[in-house]
Amino acid sequence: MILFKNPGQIDLRGLKTFGLSSKGQDQIGRFGTGLKYATAVIVRNGGAVSIWADGRWNEITTRTDSFRGADIQHVTMNGDDLPFTTDLGRDWEIWMAFRELYANALDEGGDVDRSDERPVPSDDETIVAVTLDAFEAIFFSMEEHFIGGDEAPIWSSDDMDVYRGRSPFVFYRGIAVQKLKTPAAYRYNLKGYVDLTEDRTAKYSWQVQNRIAAALLKCDDPSITDAACDQRNEFEAKIDFTDVSEAPSEVFLGSAVKAGANCNPTATAIVRSQLPPDGSEATVLQKGAPGAECLSNALHTLRAIGADLSKAKFVLAEGIPIYRDYDVRGDAVFLSESIFENEARMTIAVIEGYAGVVGGGWMAKRLIELSSAGADQ
Repeated sequence: MILFKNPGQIDLRGLKTFGLSSKGQDQIGRFGTGLKYATAVIVRNGGAVSIWADGRWNEITTRTDSFRGADIQHVTMNGDDLPFTTDLGRDWEIWMAFRELYANALDEGGDVDRSDERPVPSDDETIVAVTLDAFEAIFFSMEEHFIGGDEAPIWSSDDMDVYRGRSPFVFYRGIAVQKLKTPAAYRYNLKGYVDLTEDRTAKYSWQVQNRIAAALLKCDDPSITDAACDQRNEFEAKIDFTDVSEAPSEVFLGSAVKAGANCNPTATAIVRSQLPPDGSEATVLQKGAPGAECLSNALHTLRAIGADLSKAKFVLAEGIPIYRDYDVRGDAVFLSESIFENEARMTIAVIEGYAGVVGGGWMAKRLIELSSAGADQ
């Protein structure tokens, strides 16, 4: 059996009442429902749960009842009904129930262990004992769902720790909170606040990806940045590095250049946006590149109306998902691939993008100057 142990006595009202929680807003188990969900998931899958509290083992079982003509399994403790059935948490997977009990134990300064027999506890501790084969399997492969307290990250920042090992999960404070469609090259453990759903998974996938992108841009470990920029890594290939405002490290820029044709296109765009103006077009512009001629003409138009092109950089965002004609990020204007061959839209995007960098007041001031000059003639 698997034993989730922590010092102190659990208040069993946490199983009898919804919405009770002593957890802070930044803790995994802050909703006041997790213990009930985990219990329902375990017994629904044929497991047994016993809780040591109040000086005795409290046995979780079920009794058959009916509701509107259908049989239901009411969850009980010591023969008394609890306020839920085994249908609670129907969308939860078994690993989520394990995660819930483990997170609760960690929050209280405890841990998880395994034993063939129920232990003899002390009065001042809480033990949740679970007998279920799937829990045994998770216990012996915990690195897949949890990052151990004795593991050392290979790189760390205020926002994220990076651990060795490919992983199908993203972690939050050592606990898996998002299952990925394709595995990541490393185990990414977010440290700042993450919005969670009631099943303890990340609420917004874009929030998770943005946090990872921002942290990787600042990374100074070349082995990590090499993997981050290499689009042959399926998860990292989908990261949009242009969608965050962090300035890239020199190590990240070096990895992007080294990756060449295998580089994540958004990392390539970051490199282009960081290069100094070339003095003639004030942008990163390769002749013959898709969109280059339209961009060159648009820049000539912008210069003709008095713009200082040293104040902005224009990047042809080939292969980057931009959902309008342009996007302003810092002093760089990323131009959508959809306007590469449309000179009118390119010109408008360049002028509006420049105004977005230097401020909208520039456009109004320039129009006034042009109107005054016309009136004087």
